[in-house]
Amino acid sequence: MKKFLYTTLTLCLLTVFYSCDKEENSQLTTDEVRNTLKSMYPSANDISWEIKNGYIVADFKAPAVLNPGGRDVEHAAWFDRSGRWYMTETDIPFSLLPDAVKAAFQQSQYSEWIVDDVDMIERENFETVYVIEAESRSAGGENEVALCYSADGILVKTLTGANSDNDYGDFITPSFNQQIVDFIENRYPGARIVEMDKEVNRTEVEIIDGNVCRELTFDASNNWIRTETETAYTALPAAVQQAFNGSIYGSYRIDDIYYVETPEREYYLFELENNDRDLNVSIDTQGNIL
Repeated sequence: MKKFLYTTLTLCLLTVFYSCDKEENSQLTTDEVRNTLKSMYPSANDISWEIKNGYIVADFKAPAVLNPGGRDVEHAAWFDRSGRWYMTETDIPFSLLPDAVKAAFQQSQYSEWIVDDVDMIERENFETVYVIEAESRSAGGENEVALCYSADGILVKTLTGANSDNDYGDFITPSFNQQIVDFIENRYPGARIVEMDKEVNRTEVEIIDGNVCRELTFDASNNWIRTETETAYTALPAAVQQAFNGSIYGSYRIDDIYYVETPEREYYLFELENNDRDLNVSIDTQGNIL
């Protein structure tokens, strides 16, 4: 009988210890951060804490929000010491990607590459981004790419030479400027903000306007400088195509073309290459080389 009671008590204690959340490096965090994490992810378990770029990061396991009844997946949630949440990276299987994202990847030039990792990036005030990291192994070496998509399958960014250990800390924007947001809402109604990157003297913002990606630049006083939209040659106005083909640059290789809007004018910026020489040529909407 005593042996039975001892065994039962031992099993009970083991169950209690096992069911408790395991927290590593808990001294790195604050009560405010713990409370926010518990509120956002009540099923979080196997929690560990670390400091990255001045943020408190909780690494934990929990079901994916896209599949709440499924198995646990790995998350990394970023907070400041006051408990404010900035970003969560969730490692998800390819099967949980939105159908539009899967279709866009399968129709891309990387469709035959090996998918190495898939992450969902959620951030305060910003569009959710799905990152597919893929690699191609060939006799010439190994190539890596990270493709960033919106939920509706729009490719918003391509990162070559991707690092599989990327923690996406550079996706966080500490400040969200309302003046810039108001400008975007007025000029591009309904646009979704993907990224806001503040430099020393300017701020760059990536948006999805309908099904088009645009990059806006603002000066240090948050005044709009320009908007760039990547454009295919076949989408150029006939006058612009004719001007380019009839110019001395007509035989140059086109790397990229951007439709540029500024407060003063609109034009097309051609990024060209010829005999290892790079140069830019601008042509306005009427076909005049600037």
